Amino acid sequence: MRQALAAWVVSLAVAAPYPAAATTTPTPSRSFQTVLEAHLRAVSARNLQALEQTLTRGAKLDVYLPDGRRLTTKAEFVDFHRQWFEQRGWTMRFEPVDRLVGADLAVATVRTRYEDVVDGKPYFSENWLSLTFRKEGSEWRFVEDQNTRIRSSAAK
Repeated sequence: MRQALAAWVVSLAVAAPYPAAATTTPTPSRSFQTVLEAHLRAVSARNLQALEQTLTRGAKLDVYLPDGRRLTTKAEFVDFHRQWFEQRGWTMRFEPVDRLVGADLAVATVRTRYEDVVDGKPYFSENWLSLTFRKEGSEWRFVEDQNTRIRSSAAK
């Protein structure tokens, strides 16, 4: 059963850094909202270790990129983000739009604004991003990313 929730606000700018997961005591189950915020913060901060803490424990993870490419494994996702995070100069902002949260599946819709400099010229891209999370045990884990371009300043 899914339940639509409106009036959703994510405060990424003032959120505390996402802590590393290495602890000796079990951590309580985090809410979907908390995991979503940690995921988006990790991308903005280019923090691969923090991003990995939000990912599925399984090997399958689907990503659909704006150029039509598809990644199908967690290893591909991590490698893609490792290479992307090594690039400097880009920024990415997230504007939450909506979310659906069920008992074991949740989808967040976010509008993004990516900015960079390409061949010495400013570049931007605005996209719709649908992020799907699934409950694994008592934890929300990221399992799918659908990224659709709305508009951009030039083909990259």
